Amino acid sequence: MKATSVVEPVRAALKVKSKIRVMRPYLLFFVLLCLVTSCSYPDGLLQDTTEVTGEYDNIVMIMPQAGFEDSEELTKNTAIIGSEVNFVWSVTDSVGIFPDAGSQIYFSMASGAGQASASFDGGGWALKKGSEYFSYFPFISNFYIHKDAVPLTYVGQTQKGNAQENRADIGKFGYMLAKGVANEETGSLYFNYERLGDLFRVKIPVLPGTYTSLTVRTDSDVLLQKGTFNVLELDLSIDKPVYGNSLTLDLEDVTFQENGTLVAFIMMAPFDYLNRQLTFELTDSEGNVAVSSVRGKTYERGVTYANAPHVSVSPASVSAEGEAGTFSFNIAASGTHAYSIASDATWLVVRNAPTSGSASVTVAVAENTVSQERTGHVIVSETVSGVLLQNVITVVQKGGQEVGGGTGSGGFEDDDQESGGFSLIFEDTEMTEGESYTFGDDQEEYAW
Repeated sequence: MKATSVVEPVRAALKVKSKIRVMRPYLLFFVLLCLVTSCSYPDGLLQDTTEVTGEYDNIVMIMPQAGFEDSEELTKNTAIIGSEVNFVWSVTDSVGIFPDAGSQIYFSMASGAGQASASFDGGGWALKKGSEYFSYFPFISNFYIHKDAVPLTYVGQTQKGNAQENRADIGKFGYMLAKGVANEETGSLYFNYERLGDLFRVKIPVLPGTYTSLTVRTDSDVLLQKGTFNVLELDLSIDKPVYGNSLTLDLEDVTFQENGTLVAFIMMAPFDYLNRQLTFELTDSEGNVAVSSVRGKTYERGVTYANAPHVSVSPASVSAEGEAGTFSFNIAASGTHAYSIASDATWLVVRNAPTSGSASVTVAVAENTVSQERTGHVIVSETVSGVLLQNVITVVQKGGQEVGGGTGSGGFEDDDQESGGFSLIFEDTEMTEGESYTFGDDQEEYAW
């Protein structure tokens, strides 16, 4: 299955239309074998089409079309008035067809590759008139699959190379369902498909590196992992659903030599995530994770969504030694979109805090004066359409050596941190001559 997206001017008004061509990989063809001496054929299916009459002359499969939701996000420097997504068939496509009573058979592409409407051929099989037929895509090569339990999964998606903005490879995850409608005048049987899922296009600003996976993450289990559907029930409902809080797209051959934009496509089931933070985690070949986010929506079936995070932060986690030191993290940003940086721990101080654009940020870490490890966060925040989005870096500092065998917590006492200083309570500690210490809640200083 293919789809193409080309941005071109329209003669009337300042309209720009965009088409997406979805290419799909090789799909294993199912070979039907009779393993018993006397084969019985499913009702509605005829063998040896040259010797029978009353069958349909042409089987036509029609792709559903959908508009780009939030089309203004397709580009930041061109006013997009309208856009559309055009899904088309590929020469290697096959579909499964069930009669209302009986088992499935597959039909392969006969003509119409590159078009939204194509003719399919059953080889030695035909569909007889007078029966009802139901079709699904992509074909699953299991003759014993039952029409009320066709499996579906969104786990295991892969993209090779950085996708072009006008082409998506959704492969075997573009699930569709249709009931055949006969045209007696032409002798054709038409299947107008409906899509079970929606297509996400994700554009993320990235730094140089090789990237291996992109994960979509939510804060609750709302992302469909797998389930089944009944081809005879056209309400497109999913049976036996299994949900999780993430879906991962594996990336192959995705390398950037300089700052750039990752373009990726992933198929997902509809879900409601209105005005909540939808997070993307991009992992590189060294295991570093860059986090970015968008404002969530109510994602509807059959729609293509353009997701374009403005800011990407990496790495998402840092391990610090117990002694004082510094670490750096990177921000990749598109345009001049504003953001802010803050820490939620007194022992983490942001030394430079840009407010827009791509940058490297340095954070100072105070010495940990107790043996237990501690955790703090550096937060890069932005507001999108009134919704606060926070990309969080988690910092875990190892335990240090307790000062004088006592207990306390270290922080900074300088102009960079308003609430700093040390507050130490010593137990049976010998004080050194010439030094001063701060004791208790009254913060009084005592010199020795």
